Amino acid sequence: MLLEAKRQLLYTSQSIEEIAYNLGFKDPAYFSRFFKKNTGYPPGRFRAASQQPIQ
Repeated sequence: MLLEAKRQLLYTSQSIEEIAYNLGFKDPAYFSRFFKKNTGYPPGRFRAASQQPIQ
């Protein structure tokens, strides 16, 4: 589930709430806590960091 969440954050323009519902979470806040607990980053920061150019 975590891998699919990362894929959707990186390769779609869906909101974090839409991704949470698509993955079966009833509460987007719970999805955010789950994601941060397992990756160390909140979903929004993960998405933003992946879109920065590599230097």
